[in-house]
Amino acid sequence: EERDNIYARPLGGLEIMIDIQSREVIKFQPIPGKEIMALVPRDPLMNYETAPACSNAKKDATLKPLHITQPEGASFTVSGRKVEWQGWSFYVGFTSREGLVLHLGKFRDRPVFYRSSFAEMVVPYGDPEYPNFLKNAFDAGEDGLGRNTHSLTLGCDCKGLIYYFDAFLTTKEGTGKVIKNAICMHEEDDGIA
Repeated sequence: EERDNIYARPLGGLEIMIDIQSREVIKFQPIPGKEIMALVPRDPLMNYETAPACSNAKKDATLKPLHITQPEGASFTVSGRKVEWQGWSFYVGFTSREGLVLHLGKFRDRPVFYRSSFAEMVVPYGDPEYPNFLKNAFDAGEDGLGRNTHSLTLGCDCKGLIYYFDAFLTTKEGTGKVIKNAICMHEEDDGIA
């Protein structure tokens, strides 16, 4: 189906070669010595759904409600893209390749970092046998972490007192795109004194 996660239902034991220019299948054959794996049955828990579907998820009736509140408001302040909190200050940025990027990070006015981001995220698939040793997803470099960002929703993706940042991207076609609520920021108290 159109909304299927292509990694959720793999079909193994086949060698498939496609010419991406002509969009033609060049080779489609069983891998010698490998068993062709049956298509895994559809499982809604293994298929990524966008945020609106999250609110329709079946809730465990035995769980008590969890309320995250800050009646006096957040301890951080935001002015434009600048964040200040507990002696820290930094600017929030976003790129189509890396997603979230933090700039000019300081602690008590002392520089800590100039730029901080996920430069790359590599996912090796772990099977050393053919053809899986060829499969490595370079999520930032090949596809772009920022391009895969979705709008976040309160109560589903983010809980508590949230400050949202929108992301501004240039598409492959050269037009502008805004991702509303691409980044959510909140405080957590982990008991660190």
